[in-house]
Amino acid sequence: MPKFFSRRSVLMLAAGAIAGGMLAGAPINDAAASGYYTGLVKGTAVGGYDPVAYFKQNKPVRGSKEFTTKWSGVTWRFSSAANRDAFVASPTSFAPKSGGVRAIPTVLG
Repeated sequence: MPKFFSRRSVLMLAAGAIAGGMLAGAPINDAAASGYYTGLVKGTAVGGYDPVAYFKQNKPVRGSKEFTTKWSGVTWRFSSAANRDAFVASPTSFAPKSGGVRAIPTVLG
């Protein structure tokens, strides 16, 4: 009887399918239906990082629960009141164009 797939190859295919769906922007929780990545901090856009800091500081900066706003069905966190106010004034200027999937830092601490 021929051996079609080993257990390892089936697991690798399954892992690839899951990763492929995530990279394609497939929703990974309820809030992701808004189109913005919220996977690490449920209901919080871009994993809780400050989207304005990507533009002003050119690096990921973790947002604070102290400085938040609701936009497009999810909560956005900011590292300062100034960044929150800049976002509120023009959210489409700072919201990730890819829904936040590519905007998430690769190393989260």
